[in-house]
Amino acid sequence: TAPSETRTADADRQEYKRASALMDRIVGQLTSLPRSAAVVGELTGFRVQLNFGTNDPRGVLEFAEITDTPTARDAAPGCVWFEARTTIEGIPVRAEVLLSPEAAAVFEAQTPKPNPAPAAHDAEDQAVDDTVTVLPAPTAMPLGSSVLAHVTAVSPQAAPTADAL
Repeated sequence: TAPSETRTADADRQEYKRASALMDRIVGQLTSLPRSAAVVGELTGFRVQLNFGTNDPRGVLEFAEITDTPTARDAAPGCVWFEARTTIEGIPVRAEVLLSPEAAAVFEAQTPKPNPAPAAHDAEDQAVDDTVTVLPAPTAMPLGSSVLAHVTAVSPQAAPTADAL
């Protein structure tokens, strides 16, 4: 027998509409627009996915600030994912950007480390600086300075003829 469906099409449609409206409200508050914004269906419902492209974490930082969400870093070979995840009105929301290792190093060097919490006895004497320096847009690399500009081109070989076999 086929498994019974626990969700109805009407309930899914309403949840999708809620997630879509939430996505529109979030994007409407951002000054750094995402490269893509989507409502993504999952087994447990829908989530909002905001992708800010590559090498410019301003959108993720802005989303994290608006939603009071911590950011996370996940390194993979040759790249670094920088993201913020939260749940708003019962809907999971994720903002992400892909950084090159170089852009991630520059970004992390420019971003101040969180200040440790002041001790209880001197909490009134210390002000915590929460400013974040945003990574400038990356500059283009001239083609002549690329490693690929110095690699010898390989020309295609002619297919062997019947006489050569």
